[in-house]
Amino acid sequence: MANLAARRTAQWILLFLIIFVSRSFGAQEVPERISVAQLVTSLDVSGVEILDLRVDVGEGLDHGAAHAIYRAGHIPGALPFGVEALQAITDSNERTKAISAALSRTGPRPQHPIANDAQLVIYGADEEDPRAEFAALQLRLAGRKVQVLEGGWKAWSQTKEAPIVEIVDANELARRLEEANPDLKTDLHSPHLPVFDLRPKDAARRRRLPGAAILDGHQIDIALPEALAINWPDFNRTKDPIVFYCYGRTCIRSRDAGMAAARLGYRHILWFRDGMPGWEEAGLPVFGDEVPAAPVSSSVP
Repeated sequence: MANLAARRTAQWILLFLIIFVSRSFGAQEVPERISVAQLVTSLDVSGVEILDLRVDVGEGLDHGAAHAIYRAGHIPGALPFGVEALQAITDSNERTKAISAALSRTGPRPQHPIANDAQLVIYGADEEDPRAEFAALQLRLAGRKVQVLEGGWKAWSQTKEAPIVEIVDANELARRLEEANPDLKTDLHSPHLPVFDLRPKDAARRRRLPGAAILDGHQIDIALPEALAINWPDFNRTKDPIVFYCYGRTCIRSRDAGMAAARLGYRHILWFRDGMPGWEEAGLPVFGDEVPAAPVSSSVP
């Protein structure tokens, strides 16, 4: 632990020195800023990619999902991006290539890397976090369009209108569902926790989570409000949580659904990233056409 703390301290000192020297020699002006209110209106907009710098090492969703700070809450659609990859850049001629490689590893999937012309929005822990300004400096020197979120994660999480995504695992989701469905014995919708399956209808009808509703991910704007009005008429989009899942970690339908829901004003989004495979691996109850009905006990006359 002591070695890790010393390493982190050295990294932060290095970031401050780089920023100070860059400013002193006029290498870069102060990076462009974007407010929380402005970013809220840019969620799920094509061409905008949000990078979460709070996870120091590694890039991409697999790295981020393994860190408690990212799992506990992040901006919808934000991709973890460790600044350690940028600290290793010493040759200005290699900067563009190195940053392109790091962004390609960021995702959201290997076959869907961040586009070279994307508008990047980056954020650290708070306004004092040097990682944001350092990353902005390196990204701009590499020719990338970048904005820094004013106040970072702290400002976002303290803004009432700003939606937040929390990653839940199978056991946590089961615990929440069991509050209204003890032992998950029925396929009835949980009255206070909407769960949506983003897989195609045939797959969801065969096997799904208890009480899950099937949702067309291509028509979120229409399908989500309609499904909630029918199955959860008392749902409050600004207070109540909502769950999305799909095929698991290699599938981004549930991630995209969370982004779309955030744009529509839903504030508390639970992303069950492990999806159907994670639920079954945990040995939790499954319902659907392929699942035999539970035997009904009867007394002998």
